[in-house]
Amino acid sequence: MPTVPAMRHRAPPALLALAVALAPAAGRAVDWPDAPVETAPVTQALAPFRWGRAPVWVATGSLTLTARVALTQVTAMSPSAEREAARAVLLRLLGDEVESARALSRARARDPHVDDDFDVALTAAWLDARAGQWTDAADRLDALVVEMPSAASGQDSLAFEAARWRMAAGPESVAAVVRALEARLLLLGPTPALRVTLALALARAGRRPEADALLRERAFLEGAAIAAARPPHGSPVATDANAAFGLWLLAHDRRPDARVQLEIAAREGVAAWRPTHERWLAEATVTPPRPRPGAVGAVVSRPMRDEPDE
Repeated sequence: MPTVPAMRHRAPPALLALAVALAPAAGRAVDWPDAPVETAPVTQALAPFRWGRAPVWVATGSLTLTARVALTQVTAMSPSAEREAARAVLLRLLGDEVESARALSRARARDPHVDDDFDVALTAAWLDARAGQWTDAADRLDALVVEMPSAASGQDSLAFEAARWRMAAGPESVAAVVRALEARLLLLGPTPALRVTLALALARAGRRPEADALLRERAFLEGAAIAAARPPHGSPVATDANAAFGLWLLAHDRRPDARVQLEIAAREGVAAWRPTHERWLAEATVTPPRPRPGAVGAVVSRPMRDEPDE
């Protein structure tokens, strides 16, 4: 049965406390896109690439070109902690993990507080994840999400990315992820991205019927499922999108399509979850017997786009 709780129920005190935790915290100097215009040359060069304006880990298209130009400009500036920190962010956007880590190390050597900048801290979290330090990376990201204004652009994508990173640590982390996502569902209501992320966590926790129920809900069509499953570009857990969309396809009995997605998840996914993805792939490979037309219990198949399953 669906895990989606009725929204008219009163949230328990513990969950209300979580809602308070989602408010921005004092202490970190966060440079939000709607803040006053930055005037320092280094931060001014970095402004167009901050998460609120460019919510991706690695740039694509024209953003790549502008990031290269900005990197050239910043590199030409006088050496400073701020310069190296900005270079770390820009190098992350260009997908240069090694040089980004080196720049961040140089910045911290000059000033141990450079992580007080939101986008520098994001880069540090991404580097931890790329190094397979999943729990540390998720902890960093969760702390940053708490500090974001609730309406800030990109907050949800970071919250769900943190959940995926925490799951990447292994099966022992999934129960906590499920609890956190269910609390978020009760407090903030269902969204396609929340449905997909929670369904993936439930399935990994061995609660497939509940995951399938979430993915089969009316109005949750293929386009929404694809968009919701996709993490920010350059995510270290990008193949979680294949796993999640493969689950959606399985829930809608589209096994051949599910095999395509789950083969990628089983082959390229995070090591801790490849055996699970392989089991889902095996399930997608088995063709269930179809009742003879007119037999008792026979189901007339319909195109999903015409009328989604309930």
